[in-house]
Amino acid sequence: SYSKVMAGGQVLTASNGQYSLVVGDEDVNITQEESIQEWTSGITLCRMEGTTLTVIPTAEGGEMNDYGKVNDTPWYEFRDEIQTLVFEEGVTKIGEMAFAQCHHINTITIPMSMTIIGQYAFFDSNANDVYCYSTASSLQVEENLFGNRPRWHVFSNQLEGYKSKSNKLPADFLGDLKTLTLDANGDNSAWIE
Repeated sequence: SYSKVMAGGQVLTASNGQYSLVVGDEDVNITQEESIQEWTSGITLCRMEGTTLTVIPTAEGGEMNDYGKVNDTPWYEFRDEIQTLVFEEGVTKIGEMAFAQCHHINTITIPMSMTIIGQYAFFDSNANDVYCYSTASSLQVEENLFGNRPRWHVFSNQLEGYKSKSNKLPADFLGDLKTLTLDANGDNSAWIE
């Protein structure tokens, strides 16, 4: 929460993206367009829009930094606003402790390009669903990723491979992911496993 007395004696208060201005005895609410926050982590761009944080690869690659402490992450002050995490195709590494203590994350999407998820990456985040498009054989997972047991949605042909990682990755694995394929014109589509 932040308060500032303005030059005319008005008091501006900001808390969790909500603003109010007290003019005399009147409380005036101020609306703000949804802001976009951007940070870098390693050679990725991290963009927060609303409650969604998207990690985007750059021309240099897709590896995020490792973090020694939770409060070292650039998005630390926004950690309780993050509800959805999307790692775009081309991101290859989620850094250690990158999203630890982001208590309100519900959904995480991991692309096929992902090869490493660092230790404690989502610890104490309470994520419910992880949609993982990466193959079990190409994804290295470190220990203590989560503090809870999320549902991992994977391709049915990857289900056994992910279950074999259950000593490092306690989760409920579901082989329910499908891919939408389109022909060259984008006309005919079909869901495939």
